[in-house]
Parts: sequence; C-alpha cells; structure tokens
Amino acid sequence: MPSPEIQSFLSWFQSHGGYIDTSAMDVVDFPASEGGRGAIALVDIPENHVVFSVPRLLLLTPRTSALPARMGVQAWRRYGLHKGWAGLILCMMWEAARGAESKWCPYFEMMPTRFDTPMFWSEDDLAELKGTSVVDKLGKEEAEKDYTDKVLPAIHSRPDLFAKEDIPTRYSIAVFHMMGTRISSRSFTLSKDDEEGEEEEDKEPGHVPAAEGQDVGNASMGSAMDVDEPAVPIPPQQQQTHAHDHENYEEDHDHDHAHGEGGEGDEDEDDEEDDTSEVAMVPLADILNARYKSENVRLFYEPDSLKMVSTRIIKAGEQIWNTYGDPPNGELLRGYGHVDYVSLPYAPGEYGNPGDVVELRADLVVQCVLDEVNGQREGEGARGKEKKLTMEDVEERIDWWLDEGGEDIFVIEHPYASLTEFASTPSSSNPNPNPDPNTDPKALLASSISPVLLAFIRLIQLTDAEWARARAKGKPPKPAVDARALRVVKEALGRRAGAYATSLDEDRRMIDGADDDDGMSLNKRHALAVRMGEKRVLEALGRGVEEALVWIEKEEMEAEAEKHKKELEDSGKKKREPPTMSRAEKRKAAKDGEDDGRKRRR
Repeated sequence: MPSPEIQSFLSWFQSHGGYIDTSAMDVVDFPASEGGRGAIALVDIPENHVVFSVPRLLLLTPRTSALPARMGVQAWRRYGLHKGWAGLILCMMWEAARGAESKWCPYFEMMPTRFDTPMFWSEDDLAELKGTSVVDKLGKEEAEKDYTDKVLPAIHSRPDLFAKEDIPTRYSIAVFHMMGTRISSRSFTLSKDDEEGEEEEDKEPGHVPAAEGQDVGNASMGSAMDVDEPAVPIPPQQQQTHAHDHENYEEDHDHDHAHGEGGEGDEDEDDEEDDTSEVAMVPLADILNARYKSENVRLFYEPDSLKMVSTRIIKAGEQIWNTYGDPPNGELLRGYGHVDYVSLPYAPGEYGNPGDVVELRADLVVQCVLDEVNGQREGEGARGKEKKLTMEDVEERIDWWLDEGGEDIFVIEHPYASLTEFASTPSSSNPNPNPDPNTDPKALLASSISPVLLAFIRLIQLTDAEWARARAKGKPPKPAVDARALRVVKEALGRRAGAYATSLDEDRRMIDGADDDDGMSLNKRHALAVRMGEKRVLEALGRGVEEALVWIEKEEMEAEAEKHKKELEDSGKKKREPPTMSRAEKRKAAKDGEDDGRKRRR
C-alpha cells in the first residue's frame, strides 16, 4: 500500500493530465539493495505497453514555472539564470516555498530530503574515495559560486517574491544543494519541442511524430535512452482521459503565467542562445530505479506528452527499471548516491558494476612517456645521441593536441567488455572473430586500449623531425600497439593504481569480513564498490599489457634478429664479389691484357 504522500502524489498526477495504468503498475518501497522506492509490475506487462504518460505542461522547468515571467526576462538573464542549472534550482526553491499555492506541492512532498551522494559526505567518508575520480568531480565549489553570484543576488533583488524572513530557511545554501541534488539524481534532459509550430488541428489523437524527428529522453548525468522504434500510440480509452485532464491543466497553467504579464518584455532575439535542450523534472518518471543492463522501459516523446513504454515483457512482481545509460559506479555514486551490485562475468563470486572504468589524466601519461623517451626509468639507459625531450617540447605538443580536439583524460574500460565485443564482431582489424589470445594478443589488446591514448603516447614519443611533419599535416600520428607504447601504458597503470590508499586484495578482505551489522557505514560500502571496480580494471588491463608486452617484445626481437641476419648475408655477398673498377682501371686492365697477348705471340 503506497504511503500517504505517494497516494497524494498519484492523485495529483492523474488530476493534472497524467495517465497511469493502475492495473499494471504500482509504487512500492523495495529494499535499499534494489533501489528503494520504485515501481512494480502488478501483472505481466506486454512489450510496447504504455505504463504511464506525463503531459509536457506537468514538467517542472523554467518554462513551466511562473517565476521567470514574474521576475521579467531581462532580469532573469541579467542574473545569468538562463544558463546552467541555477534557474531551475531557483524555480524549485520558489515553488517549494509557496507550499500549497504551487501546483507542484504534492510532487515536492514526495521528493527525498536526504541524499547519499558524496556532496554531503564528511571528510572522513570522502577519504575512502582517495584515488578515485569521484572527488575531483563533485563540483561543490562551482555550485556554491552559482549560489553566491547568481541565485542570491536575484533573491535579494525581489523581496516581493522572496520574503526576507524565508531566506535563511527556504533559500539557504543547504536548500540550494538539496534542489541541485534532486536535479542531478532525478531530472531528465529533454529536446525542446520540435513540433511547437505544428497546427493543433493537424494532430490526430495518439499522433506519433516521425522517427527522425522524435525527441529522446535522457536521464540526468548524460545517460542516454536510445530509441530504436517509434513510440506506441495511447489506446483510445487512455486518450480520452488524457485529453480531458490536459485541458484542465492548460487552463491552470495559463492562470499561473498571467501573473507575469506586464513584465520587462522579451529580450532581443539576437541575444537568445541556440539551446536545443533543457533539463526538466519529470513527475513519476523519476520514481523508477535503474540497474546495469536491467532496463525494461524507455521514455518516448510526443508533442504533448512523454510516455514510459515497456521494451520487453515484464513479469508480474518484477521491478520496472528505467536506464541511466549504464554508467560506472563512480558516476552513479556521484550523481545518484548509489552503486550497482550485479554478478561480475569476469570475477566469479564477486559483485560490482561491469561498466566500471578508470580515468587516466594526460599529465600522468606525459610523465610516463618522458621517462620512457629519456631513459630515466629503472633498467633503461640513455637513448644514445638522440636529443632528449624537454617539458617545453611536451607543452608545445600538448597545446597542439588540444587545439586539434584531443582529449586530456583517457577512459579505460575493463578488457572483458571490449574483448567480448571484439571477439564476436568481424571487422577490418578483426576479420576472424573469436581469435585465440595466445596467438593474437596484440590484436586483442588493441581492442581494449583506447586508440586515442595510443595516438597521444605516440605523439609525445615522436622525434623532432617526425613531430614537425605531423604538425605540418595537421593530423596526430596513428596509434600503434608496439613495445614502446605498451611500456608507457604499463607504467601509467601502475602509477594510477598507486594513488589508492589500499590494494584490491585489502579491499576484498574488507568486503569478505564485513556483514550487515558490523558497523560499516553505507558510505564506506559505496566507496569500496567504486574503488574496487576501478582497481579491477587496472589489474585486468595491467595483466593483459604485461602478457602482450612479452609476446610483442619477443616478436620485435625476432624481427630485429632477422633483419640483422639479412644485413650480414648481404654484407657477405658483397665481400665475395670482385671489387668494382673505375673506367680508367678498366681501360688500363684492357691495355695490359693486350700487351700480354702481343708478348705471348712473339
């Protein structure tokens, strides 16, 4: 049985034009391991079934809130509220402060007020994430700069809209962070209406736009909801309910915006930004949980509504899963406050996120390349008379790389993901799928290491003459899986692994020795999951690089020996051949021969 706030929310949703197939789904509280509050299938739901539909005007955005119109367009833009999330956050703060006067009041009442994202962690908990890429991406300072530079000045400028006594409680930095986290964890990125100009009378009930013009919904954090087929029209009985409630909502919406009349007017169209998307809060759609490769519904768009449609048969009792695009645990924790625990295909008996990745910073890679090129690593000597690279040389090349659109952070996947795809997909580099890794480790490794990373390594390794030619052509060098490149990759992976405070084996012992009541906090468990996932990637790829390096070094040594042997053979042939004579020597030899002949005849 849904809680009172959920019942109130569902009633509000339906009374404002939202459609829910209440015979097929319900909102329940799952265990924390299953995502907490979510939706469950009450019956077997067939594929291509509309589970619920959300009218566009029920979305919460700066375009549907009355606040921007009341402040005036020029003031809204003057405070920079039209850029980033600042405007939406302020709209949400204002709508929540209005209480029952806001049409989104029941929506706010069912939203979470406590979050497990690292933005709200203590310093001790954040220390558990040492070595991961999560901490550097929290963006807390940037968010607070938006609050002090944009939101707070706008609030102080309109005491008629933002009561002074409400600022410490309803418009504080804490509330700002709470609303920002709600956006991060629950919002969708929408394409703005492609068919705003379409005549209403031309639209048939249940009209579906052409596939190429159809909007696609993305969960926040940039996760894609790929659409492979057109949306499914709402059945006739659903259309009638939807249309009736939608008219009532439009009247209410127009009434709210009437308060904005007489504002400062529209700004010059030339100042409008070419923005083709917007971030929106989508009631009900944001209740659905997500888990790696578990998606069974997707969000499809029509001009007037967003529909959540089943993409496969959903059995009764099964959770209805949305998708965030299967990001790694680091991104899940940072944006949503949870991590995925599923059985790992490459680590029997262990659980985690098969989509985990590791990020290598360009400065780390550069230092490893410099050590390799200049012979400073242990076991390598100077590189003869070849000019050593200096930091100035590297900076020039890096600047050129970035100017050409190159990356400064390289994403490394677990070899399992790329090798599985490589082994089953024919291509020009892999004409025979399912190669034997013992006989073709070079090709397999090439599929699991980013070619962009290999090209960057090669760029820094170029001689001055090679670098000049590459710059003149305006093209980075082609990536190569050779011993020099792999030695750099191996070193970079080792140094990256050294950034953590613990080893993977130590983390495994922590997990093995932990149980539900041992006092280990949820934050620490989440941090363990993130760093273990990254370490698994480093361990697996590092092992693959070492094995391939042995094979490739042997191959290169054999090739060098064959080359040397051929040179010796060519040298021996030259020694057995008579010396080459000049023309003068040939004339003298001929004359001597003639003289010898005359002497013999005498």
